[in-house]
Amino acid sequence: WIIGLCGEAALDSVRAVVWANSNRLPQALAGPGGGLGYNGLSINDHGQMVGNAFTDADPNFLEALFWSNLHSLPVQLSSLPGLSNTGFSAGHHINNAGQIVGDAYNEDDTIQHGVFWANSTSPATDLGGIGELDQSYAVAINNAGDIVGAAYNNDPGITHGIFWYVGLGPTIKIDLGALDDQLNSAEALGINDGGQIVGDAYNGDFTIDHAVYWADKNSTAIDLNSVIPPKSGWVLDVAWGINSSGIIVGYGTIGGHTHAFALIPR
Repeated sequence: WIIGLCGEAALDSVRAVVWANSNRLPQALAGPGGGLGYNGLSINDHGQMVGNAFTDADPNFLEALFWSNLHSLPVQLSSLPGLSNTGFSAGHHINNAGQIVGDAYNEDDTIQHGVFWANSTSPATDLGGIGELDQSYAVAINNAGDIVGAAYNNDPGITHGIFWYVGLGPTIKIDLGALDDQLNSAEALGINDGGQIVGDAYNGDFTIDHAVYWADKNSTAIDLNSVIPPKSGWVLDVAWGINSSGIIVGYGTIGGHTHAFALIPR
């Protein structure tokens, strides 16, 4: 299965769609009603899906949605109490256990916290930040329940990749850090079932962005540009995902153009 969206520039025309395989036409998922657009971001091996509905003309204001199958109506996921009356939230990823991660935020976008849903009907768990990095967002969760994303502060504007695990006790939080003194901000965007993590690291004015890799939650970041031939012509900008075979996908630039890449371990 492949999940995504179809539509035109107007947000109310955007629809979440699913392809059964690469040779099939897309099937539109049922929407939340109200004439609003909605997207699909993640699907697990059981066909459960998460995405978001646009709440108004601003694409940054979302409500997290869950579909139990291709033919079901969407269920709105709970937001964090106390953030706002509107309860904006975003669902980013779902694993095979039906656990979901994303973020919740207030109406002026001054507070953002990563969140975890144990299932589609459970209350949102606030993942929080770490130390002075008090804002956060969660991007991916593997089948072991390991969560990655980022934590940041707005002054002086530093972001670090973060690992979380929600168990029976207090939530485990590990600061994955960044890459170096120049690329001093980073975010973790993907994690496989073996605990390998990928993402990107960038400088303060966002003019340099490099794909990075962490061997596990306790390791330091490695610039993926350092493991490809130096005369390849590629600059690997962002690594979005890594599968159980260690294949990393993302995007970068070559010949002045942006292209998707796949790094295959030898």
